[in-house]
This record gives sequence, C-alpha cells and structure tokens, in this order.
Amino acid sequence: MRAGGGVGVISSRAAAATVASGELVELTVEAMPLVRPLNALWLGRRPTPLAAELLTIAAAAG
Repeated sequence: MRAGGGVGVISSRAAAATVASGELVELTVEAMPLVRPLNALWLGRRPTPLAAELLTIAAAAG
C-alpha cells in the first residue's frame, strides 16, 4: 500500500492508523455486492489515472 500510485483492498482495521494520520485516503465504494465493506485507499488527494480507471470498472461491475 505504500509503493505509490496503486489502489488496494485491505481491512479498514489494517488501515485505521494510516487513514487517521492522513497518510492514506479512504474511499467507501457503494453498490458492490461484497461480504465485507470495500474501501479503496491511495496516497495523496486523488488516485492515479490507472487507479481511477480500476475504481470505475469495479463500480460498474457491481
């Protein structure tokens, strides 16, 4: 999750400290039938273009 530029799926518990510190950004993704909530995290204010494309594809698949 710290390599930079990608989107990852991890437990909100695992990311809690880095989200609280502002190091990572949490995105709640709705309309995706998952057993557990899915959050997308990335460094900085916005995901990279490739990461944003993945988010679009994931949201459309739901």
